[in-house]
Amino acid sequence: MTWMWEKVSIGWLKRFRSSVRTRFRPQSHARLGVGGSQNSPVSSGPWCRYTPNAYLRRRPCGFVAQIIREDRHRVRLYVESVVHSYSDEEFRRLFRLQRCTTEVITADFESSSYYPRGGRGRQKITALKTMLIALTYLGTQWSMNAIADKFGVSESTVHVAIRRVLDFLLSISEREIRWPNDEEAARNKRAFCTLGRCDGVEAGLPDVISAIDGCHVRIPRPTVCEEDYYNRKKFHSIILQAVCDADMVFTDVLVGFPGRAHDARVLEESFLFEEAASRYDGGYLLGDAAYPLLPWLLPPYRHVTSSWQTWMSKFNHVHSKQRVVIEITFGLLKGCFWRLDKIDVNSVPQAVEIVMAAYVLRNLARRHADVLEDSDIANSDLGTFSSEPVDVDHKPTLAARLRDRLA
Repeated sequence: MTWMWEKVSIGWLKRFRSSVRTRFRPQSHARLGVGGSQNSPVSSGPWCRYTPNAYLRRRPCGFVAQIIREDRHRVRLYVESVVHSYSDEEFRRLFRLQRCTTEVITADFESSSYYPRGGRGRQKITALKTMLIALTYLGTQWSMNAIADKFGVSESTVHVAIRRVLDFLLSISEREIRWPNDEEAARNKRAFCTLGRCDGVEAGLPDVISAIDGCHVRIPRPTVCEEDYYNRKKFHSIILQAVCDADMVFTDVLVGFPGRAHDARVLEESFLFEEAASRYDGGYLLGDAAYPLLPWLLPPYRHVTSSWQTWMSKFNHVHSKQRVVIEITFGLLKGCFWRLDKIDVNSVPQAVEIVMAAYVLRNLARRHADVLEDSDIANSDLGTFSSEPVDVDHKPTLAARLRDRLA
């Protein structure tokens, strides 16, 4: 006798199983329990409980529905039993944040409206477990399937947990990513002067409040306006523009511009460009050669030649030592949250939300004195290649005279 297997649709099986349950129900209760053995009359009878992996076995004498269930082995009680036994170093390595920082963020998340309260249905997973699932997603390149197996939950639970944490982090982004007040701005000026100290120079450029730069995050090939996201390094990306202070805390971010866009254009389209005159009253922002020279934005001198005057070369050297803080901050961001190495999601808005959540977590970590390891920078791909320089040095503007005076 020949056995034939034919895969059937789930909708057909739902309509068919009611008749199967009536015609072929064994004497015992035909309900397959979670821990039922394969040799029990329940699991070995002609009918078993419906599962998504369904096949119809066809015989010459008629039809018998046999449901094949693929058991998945997951780690049970991982958070409840294993995580608490980790040392602080192991916890930091696995979840990318220190234990104390994670506990503070989790408490804030649990008290928010984004963590569900008690109700009917299945027992809700704890706030800590929800947060650790999201941190594992942001801190690794693991698939949803692998994360579900590690935490002993279903893939749908992983999706829901990540969605809740992302929504929570986005809701507090304005609180955590903010412009420094007068006291913080004065402290930043002193800190940047200290960063600019080098051989033959007692202090760096005065009145520097922050530094600006952009980097790229890989994304899958978009289905809409694909050519706009294909950058000059031959891959699809979105641009991250960020401003940070001397303590490597992000004070202004813009995420989502197509990778083909120039850094200067991204700046001109941002709210920072509109509000910079009032924000930088009495202070300056340092940028690389891709940015224009403005009264509140100082790039280095361009067109390096042997005929340069010494004071120009010294200005660029001090400028580089102060501006490098933004590159280090980008390196720590990508080194901590490996998901930013390549965000494999279906839409650009989803990628933007993931990046914004990483920004917020980075600031939360810094403000809670979360110590980051040197390996975070060593293992990161910064993707901070500069756009072509903007040639505006020849313009006799007020900004040019101001830069000459500082040099």
